[in-house]
Amino acid sequence: MLRELVTAAVCEGTQGLLALERGVETRPLLLIAMPLKPAGVPDLEAGGTAFAWGVLFVNDPDQTADPTPESLRRAFGLLTARRRLLSRSRVG
Repeated sequence: MLRELVTAAVCEGTQGLLALERGVETRPLLLIAMPLKPAGVPDLEAGGTAFAWGVLFVNDPDQTADPTPESLRRAFGLLTARRRLLSRSRVG
């Protein structure tokens, strides 16, 4: 199922969702596969290659921890003021 989800996103350009059951006590993991389009067109004559691109997001609905300002800074290269603002906007 996962292979088909990723193949559809990368080769067919479609977004897909898959719920992976983990047992009775926990909610399923949610996997979202999405196509990505590279910026620009590869120059195949200059040695560029035509790649298919995609991204797979995994969401654990049982994890409710909010990101820390430091993790936001590392993940997105945010400045101190911006990460504080973003962190506060998630609270209220």
